Amino acid sequence: MKKQLLFIFFWCITFLFTPFMVSAQAPNLVLNGDFELGTGIGSNQSFTNWTEASPFDMTPDAPATANQFPINNNITCRFPGANANREIQSDAFTIEPGKTYRLTYTYRIRTSNSQSAAGTNITTSMFQAEVFPSNSATAISSNSGNSEVNTTVYFEFTIPADASYTQVYIKFTKFGSNPATAYGVAWLDDVKFQDASLLPITLSSFTGKPSFDGVNLTWVTKSEINNDKFTILRSSDGKTFEEIATIKGKGNSSTTNIYNFKDLNPFSGVNYYQIKQTDFDGKSEAFNPISVNFNLTSLSNSISVYAKNNNINLKLNWGSNETVNVSIFDLTGKRCYAKDHRIEKGNNGLTLNLEKPITPGIKILKVSGNAGSEVIKFNVY
Repeated sequence: MKKQLLFIFFWCITFLFTPFMVSAQAPNLVLNGDFELGTGIGSNQSFTNWTEASPFDMTPDAPATANQFPINNNITCRFPGANANREIQSDAFTIEPGKTYRLTYTYRIRTSNSQSAAGTNITTSMFQAEVFPSNSATAISSNSGNSEVNTTVYFEFTIPADASYTQVYIKFTKFGSNPATAYGVAWLDDVKFQDASLLPITLSSFTGKPSFDGVNLTWVTKSEINNDKFTILRSSDGKTFEEIATIKGKGNSSTTNIYNFKDLNPFSGVNYYQIKQTDFDGKSEAFNPISVNFNLTSLSNSISVYAKNNNINLKLNWGSNETVNVSIFDLTGKRCYAKDHRIEKGNNGLTLNLEKPITPGIKILKVSGNAGSEVIKFNVY
């Protein structure tokens, strides 16, 4: 009995003092980066840990409040005054010389007080983020843009190893390039300043390129820590995203990794793509979306197609009276339809009677005859 108790005692001591491997998390060095703390919620507000420039009229936009359009379901800082500049800066916080940091924030800037939506950006107005040393008026790094939709931006920079400062602050400014034009209204939320070495992944690039049969997405990581997976999201308006794929991550890696994914069912027109990275412990991070214009143009000027489920109608301009073969293929090369049709020289209208509906997505239609062949790609919705 004594031996058993002694064994249990030493086992407990060993268990309690055995170190556990825990993935490092990157704390946010910016205080009140989500703008939830302050006085005067619902009216002109003083945000805790932030200092406004005159005229001191920053407004908190709250969810489910009339004429207020926050970025997420929490308080958002609104930069009012469509005909004037506005700026706000954070309290100074401590950094370490020689380290690389990442600043992340979400913003939009529009002609007037309104929700995130494409189509109303102002080319003469800008929203800018700048990082300053606490002892200097010269910015260390900056980034600017004028997106009319909610856009998450991040950029990284390294503090010089011989820097004479150990504190920095962030300033956000809404300004116009032409004093005679409207500067717009801007929104800001979810400001984070983090040690890049503690972040799950370092994403060096994310690009998209249209091809004949879809959109090719490529992203490159320089390092990965505790990375379980990537989720690929797509949107037609830059606001509402849907998951279209999941790609396994490398776990832990200190080397460059290249990932590829092909979207075989893009929307016709502008597609917005976003990557979301998820750790093994379930924590996730979303990166800046990109836009890719996918144009369902024909390889032929002679054919136009309208397709929905099993209703496919095509207009065809042909060079002779003859019987042609009309075939439809999916992107794997599988034939979905094949039938001969008698057509006349000039304009023809054909209705393809399918035995069963074709699955949604991009398809290839080919018309072949003595007068030649014509090919078009089209999308079944």
